[in-house]
Amino acid sequence: MTLCSLAVAFAAVNAEARWDGDRTGRGLGDAAAFADAATELVAAMRAPEWVAEEPEVHLLPHLETACRELPLKLQSTAIVNDGTFDIELEWHGDGDSVGQVRSAVYGLLGSVAEKETYIRQRREDGRSSSTSSRAWLATT
Repeated sequence: MTLCSLAVAFAAVNAEARWDGDRTGRGLGDAAAFADAATELVAAMRAPEWVAEEPEVHLLPHLETACRELPLKLQSTAIVNDGTFDIELEWHGDGDSVGQVRSAVYGLLGSVAEKETYIRQRREDGRSSSTSSRAWLATT
């Protein structure tokens, strides 16, 4: 799994089942009430020099502490040229369902999350899905 500090795309609505028992691929309404806040985060993400410097100093200690309480082992970290902080993790949970892994990753990201956070699960090849090799894009 790779966690990144920068994501710039928002998930498109799909017509496939979105939860157990979903028969229509649609919900009961829209989420327009939340759009302004999401737009504010996107605007901040596009601001020059928005990505924090030295993520290994500011983020890594919190991530290491959180990993000690979660079924995740920190394998490696790297800072990419665009400022993205890549984190490679190994799963050490009893099961490996997407829900179990997602719960742990959200717990990990919660250790560094600020008031506005974007998280998206992706497959390694870039298509949204759940597989044995999972990646999350996150910005906060």
